[in-house]
Amino acid sequence: MPNPFSARAKEVLSFASEEAIRLDDHTLDTEHLLLGLIRQGNNYALTSFRHAHIDLDKLWKEAESASLLRGHSRRKPDLRLPLSRTATKVLERAEREARSLQSALIEPEHLVLALLRHKRNRAARILEQFSLGYEEFLRNLR
Repeated sequence: MPNPFSARAKEVLSFASEEAIRLDDHTLDTEHLLLGLIRQGNNYALTSFRHAHIDLDKLWKEAESASLLRGHSRRKPDLRLPLSRTATKVLERAEREARSLQSALIEPEHLVLALLRHKRNRAARILEQFSLGYEEFLRNLR
Protein backbone atom coordinates (compact mmCIF):
# COMPACT_ATOMS: atom_id res chain seq x y z
CA MET A 1 0.00 0.00 0.00
CA PRO A 2 1.48 3.38 -0.94
CA ASN A 3 2.15 5.94 1.76
CA PRO A 4 -0.87 8.26 1.74
CA PHE A 5 0.96 11.26 3.23
CA SER A 6 2.06 14.24 1.13
CA ALA A 7 5.59 15.59 1.50
CA ARG A 8 4.26 18.45 3.66
CA ALA A 9 2.33 16.07 5.91
CA LYS A 10 5.41 13.86 6.28
CA GLU A 11 7.36 16.94 7.28
CA VAL A 12 4.70 17.79 9.88
CA LEU A 13 5.00 14.26 11.30
CA SER A 14 8.78 14.51 11.38
CA PHE A 15 8.64 17.85 13.19
CA ALA A 16 6.02 16.46 15.57
CA SER A 17 8.35 13.61 16.46
CA GLU A 18 11.23 16.03 17.02
CA GLU A 19 9.04 18.14 19.30
CA ALA A 20 7.96 15.10 21.32
CA ILE A 21 11.62 14.13 21.78
CA ARG A 22 12.55 17.71 22.70
CA LEU A 23 9.80 17.74 25.32
CA ASP A 24 10.94 14.35 26.71
CA ASP A 25 7.69 12.59 25.87
CA HIS A 26 7.65 8.85 25.35
CA THR A 27 4.96 8.92 22.65
CA LEU A 28 4.00 11.23 19.82
CA ASP A 29 0.61 12.67 20.74
CA THR A 30 -1.84 15.18 19.30
CA GLU A 31 -0.25 18.28 20.83
CA HIS A 32 2.98 17.28 19.07
CA LEU A 33 1.06 17.10 15.78
CA LEU A 34 -0.10 20.66 16.43
CA LEU A 35 3.47 21.76 17.16
CA GLY A 36 4.62 20.02 13.98
CA LEU A 37 1.96 21.84 11.95
CA ILE A 38 3.05 25.20 13.29
CA ARG A 39 6.73 24.45 12.90
CA GLN A 40 6.29 23.26 9.30
CA GLY A 41 5.06 26.76 8.57
CA ASN A 42 4.00 26.33 4.94
CA ASN A 43 0.56 24.76 4.79
CA TYR A 44 -3.09 25.65 4.27
CA ALA A 45 -3.82 24.75 7.88
CA LEU A 46 -1.77 27.70 9.12
CA THR A 47 -3.35 29.97 6.53
CA SER A 48 -6.72 28.92 7.90
CA PHE A 49 -5.55 29.56 11.48
CA ARG A 50 -4.50 33.06 10.45
CA HIS A 51 -7.90 33.66 8.79
CA ALA A 52 -9.47 32.68 12.11
CA HIS A 53 -7.22 35.30 13.80
CA ILE A 54 -5.35 32.70 15.83
CA ASP A 55 -2.09 33.93 17.30
CA LEU A 56 0.36 31.18 16.32
CA ASP A 57 2.80 32.07 19.11
CA LYS A 58 0.04 31.64 21.71
CA LEU A 59 -1.11 28.44 20.03
CA TRP A 60 2.47 27.11 20.16
CA LYS A 61 2.74 27.93 23.87
CA GLU A 62 -0.58 26.22 24.65
CA ALA A 63 0.42 23.06 22.77
CA GLU A 64 3.82 23.02 24.43
CA SER A 65 2.25 23.54 27.86
CA ALA A 66 -0.17 20.66 27.26
CA SER A 67 2.78 18.38 26.67
CA LEU A 68 4.67 19.65 29.70
CA LEU A 69 1.63 19.20 31.97
CA ARG A 70 1.40 15.51 31.11
CA GLY A 71 4.67 14.74 32.81
CA HIS A 72 7.63 13.02 31.30
CA SER A 73 9.30 9.68 31.32
CA ARG A 74 12.94 9.16 31.98
CA ARG A 75 13.70 7.39 28.76
CA LYS A 76 16.64 7.23 26.47
CA PRO A 77 16.31 9.50 23.45
CA ASP A 78 14.91 7.60 20.51
CA LEU A 79 14.55 8.79 16.96
CA ARG A 80 11.34 6.86 16.40
CA LEU A 81 8.67 7.43 19.00
CA PRO A 82 5.54 5.32 18.97
CA LEU A 83 2.25 7.08 18.31
CA SER A 84 -0.17 7.38 21.19
CA ARG A 85 -3.47 5.57 20.72
CA THR A 86 -5.20 8.91 20.21
CA ALA A 87 -2.66 10.10 17.62
CA THR A 88 -3.08 6.81 15.76
CA LYS A 89 -6.85 7.34 15.62
CA VAL A 90 -6.34 10.91 14.42
CA LEU A 91 -4.04 9.79 11.59
CA GLU A 92 -6.58 7.14 10.55
CA ARG A 93 -9.26 9.82 10.60
CA ALA A 94 -7.04 12.12 8.51
CA GLU A 95 -7.05 9.53 5.74
CA ARG A 96 -10.87 9.51 5.78
CA GLU A 97 -10.93 13.33 5.76
CA ALA A 98 -8.64 13.37 2.71
CA ARG A 99 -10.86 10.87 0.89
CA SER A 100 -14.01 12.83 1.73
CA LEU A 101 -12.43 15.90 0.12
CA GLN A 102 -11.35 13.89 -2.95
CA SER A 103 -7.66 14.19 -2.12
CA ALA A 104 -5.34 11.32 -3.05
CA LEU A 105 -2.89 12.30 -0.31
CA ILE A 106 -3.20 13.33 3.32
CA GLU A 107 -2.22 16.99 3.62
CA PRO A 108 -1.60 19.00 6.82
CA GLU A 109 -5.13 20.43 6.66
CA HIS A 110 -6.56 16.89 6.79
CA LEU A 111 -4.60 16.35 10.01
CA VAL A 112 -6.28 19.42 11.53
CA LEU A 113 -9.72 18.29 10.35
CA ALA A 114 -9.06 14.91 11.95
CA LEU A 115 -7.92 16.51 15.21
CA LEU A 116 -11.06 18.64 15.32
CA ARG A 117 -13.40 15.83 14.27
CA HIS A 118 -12.01 13.39 16.85
CA LYS A 119 -12.54 16.01 19.62
CA ARG A 120 -11.25 13.83 22.47
CA ASN A 121 -7.68 14.98 22.28
CA ARG A 122 -5.55 17.74 23.74
CA ALA A 123 -4.94 19.46 20.39
CA ALA A 124 -8.69 19.75 19.70
CA ARG A 125 -9.27 21.20 23.17
CA ILE A 126 -6.48 23.72 22.57
CA LEU A 127 -7.96 24.73 19.21
CA GLU A 128 -11.38 25.07 20.86
CA GLN A 129 -9.82 27.55 23.33
CA PHE A 130 -9.05 29.62 20.24
CA SER A 131 -12.68 29.25 19.11
CA LEU A 132 -11.80 27.01 16.19
CA GLY A 133 -14.05 24.04 15.49
CA TYR A 134 -14.37 21.56 12.65
CA GLU A 135 -16.98 23.46 10.61
CA GLU A 136 -15.20 26.81 10.90
CA PHE A 137 -11.87 25.28 9.91
CA LEU A 138 -13.47 23.57 6.92
CA ARG A 139 -15.08 26.89 5.84
CA ASN A 140 -11.73 28.67 6.15
CA LEU A 141 -10.13 26.07 3.89
CA ARG A 142 -12.56 26.78 1.08
